[in-house]
Amino acid sequence: MSSNNIFFTAFGTFGSPVGFKQSYFLGGDIRIAKHIKTYDIKTDAIKLFPDSSVYAIRRENINDHTVISYCVYSFAKEQGSDRGGTFIGSGLVYVNSIADEVFTLQNLNEFHQYLSAQNVQSDILKVAHSDEFKVAKPKSFDKNKLPLIPVDSSGFKNNNSQQLVVYCDTESNKLAALLKKALVLLEVYPTIYFTKSKEIASFVSQRGLFKFVQNVGELKEFDALLKDLEQEKRQRIADAIAEIEKQRTLAGDEKKILLEKYNAQLLENEKIQAENHKKLKEFKSEADAVSQKYHDFDQFLKGLIGQLNAGEKVEVVNQQYLDNKKIFTESVNQQKPLSFKPVTKTILKTALKTSPLIVENTLGNDVEEPESNDNDEVRLDKFKIASAVLLLLWIGTMVYFLVIKTTPPVIVQVPVADTLPVIKIDSANKDTTIKLTDSLKKDSTIKSAFKK
Repeated sequence: MSSNNIFFTAFGTFGSPVGFKQSYFLGGDIRIAKHIKTYDIKTDAIKLFPDSSVYAIRRENINDHTVISYCVYSFAKEQGSDRGGTFIGSGLVYVNSIADEVFTLQNLNEFHQYLSAQNVQSDILKVAHSDEFKVAKPKSFDKNKLPLIPVDSSGFKNNNSQQLVVYCDTESNKLAALLKKALVLLEVYPTIYFTKSKEIASFVSQRGLFKFVQNVGELKEFDALLKDLEQEKRQRIADAIAEIEKQRTLAGDEKKILLEKYNAQLLENEKIQAENHKKLKEFKSEADAVSQKYHDFDQFLKGLIGQLNAGEKVEVVNQQYLDNKKIFTESVNQQKPLSFKPVTKTILKTALKTSPLIVENTLGNDVEEPESNDNDEVRLDKFKIASAVLLLLWIGTMVYFLVIKTTPPVIVQVPVADTLPVIKIDSANKDTTIKLTDSLKKDSTIKSAFKK
């Protein structure tokens, strides 16, 4: 494995008002590194707090290479700035192949601990740019002797912006197990965050911009996502098999229809060919007969020459010539016209359509596209359409003058919730179990915020 296919990155929030810088260390292919997306996080969706941290796994495709990044974020303030949610972070980046998750976490944590110790003091960054970071190679990190596992590059698209946050225990062995499971979810959620911070979990849940699940105590929503994905995969396979079987049936039915048409054409052409063959024999016979007549006429002419040489009178020979020439021409010209039928072939085409067997993952997608039927063809008479439009306009005009214009408006007030679901921490339970509750208030004003 090339040393350029495994390398570290260090990053942080530098610059006002929302600056971010990242640099690469201990290897790295510049042709890939320069295309890697920033490891910045959306602080309006997930936010770091003092004494908190977040782990992440991210996947992206770059120039036909699959890049898997394992990252850790910890709180750190920028010098002279009161900007909230700032952080310092580390990442271990793999290209096309990955190492064991336990090894990855061990070296990532060691790299980040040294990075934080050397570049952060009292939760404040000591440097002004990621290029100034002091870093060190983890002691157990030897990528040249590292057994790597190839990454499956199928089933992933960079255009999916959905992200997942998991509230869970981030103890190394438990987190390693979750990271291993998370690999299959990366085709649905290209970035997955893990945190044990209740404060971060509450913030994410309240903001509602990222998919949020809990995997604590008896609440195993992350495991449920994995089961849903596995079920969806099985369903997609079943749907693909059903579609293939359907295509086999359609192809088989169409084969029968096309072969019937081909056989009908074949029989017709064989009949035409037999007729043409018979005519061809007649044509050959007539050609032989014509050839014989010309031969006989030539012999007659030679005889006339002999007669003239023997002293026969020209008048006598001329009369013989005229009489025989008339018979000869009538005999040749009495041939009947002969025509041949062409062999025909109708171009027969398949009606089977080229379409994908398997639809994309629907997990994490709350919007379903309406189904369309390509075979439905609606033909409407233009006169009927025009009549219907005029009728609707007339009805609308009458309703306006008879009902709407004479009826006072009615204002309806609907009590709604003025707060998003919040996370309530169960103080009686020392475990990290989180429960969701809704707080409702009467006669609240509806406020909506849309973020693209």
